[in-house]
Amino acid sequence: MKIQIILSFYFLLLISNLYSQLDSILNFQLKIPSENEIQSKLNIWGTYYYIHTFESSGTIPLLLKEGVESGLYADTCDFCIASLEGTVMIRDKKSKTYVLNYSSTSSKNQIDCNKCNKLKNSSLDTKRLGSVVWEFTEGFGKGIENFNLVPFRTIAVDNQFIPYGSIVFIPKIKGLIFTDDSNQKYTHDGYFFAGDTGSAIKENHFDFFIGLKKENPFSTIITSNKNDLMEIYIINNPRIREDFLKMVN
Repeated sequence: MKIQIILSFYFLLLISNLYSQLDSILNFQLKIPSENEIQSKLNIWGTYYYIHTFESSGTIPLLLKEGVESGLYADTCDFCIASLEGTVMIRDKKSKTYVLNYSSTSSKNQIDCNKCNKLKNSSLDTKRLGSVVWEFTEGFGKGIENFNLVPFRTIAVDNQFIPYGSIVFIPKIKGLIFTDDSNQKYTHDGYFFAGDTGSAIKENHFDFFIGLKKENPFSTIITSNKNDLMEIYIINNPRIREDFLKMVN
């Protein structure tokens, strides 16, 4: 808990400028779309993901492209969970905080992620998780097409089902109360931006980004059950799209 509090403090300092620039759209006060703005309606199911945080320790180096060492280390579970989530925040022994993004995978498997109890019986490709290489980034990390990841706004999608850059409205999430990373309470307006993807995101599956939090704030709606579908709308509103693009670029 102490590590999480320290990491959160350093991270909030790191992104203070980002918050000030995006204050208007992060107030979650967009109006319900009109029928004319609804481009299409889809049925979809959801999961969630977050930024894994830990102190640099262990014996497994986080490698950059071409095998260059980042100078940061993890134990088995921290490495594998970071690979699963795609973005990691690490504090080194000098109390400096770094944010790294998934970059690609290498031919060398550094660790067997089945050795992590949390992933032991996972249906995911744990071999791929053990071969992830990284790149340094900033803010909350980057999604597809170099879009900034924004907690409670970004969703990861299959581009064949929901095009990248789409504005998505989820009626069931509108009106739900949540608390952000700075413990500020908001009432969600239901709007999201399709700004990320993942190897496990296929067809009518989306992944909801919640930043530093690890608990799903919308657990009654986003249930990680592929049979638990919800209706979403793809929105065509040039003004809202322009605001979202400013937020993620």
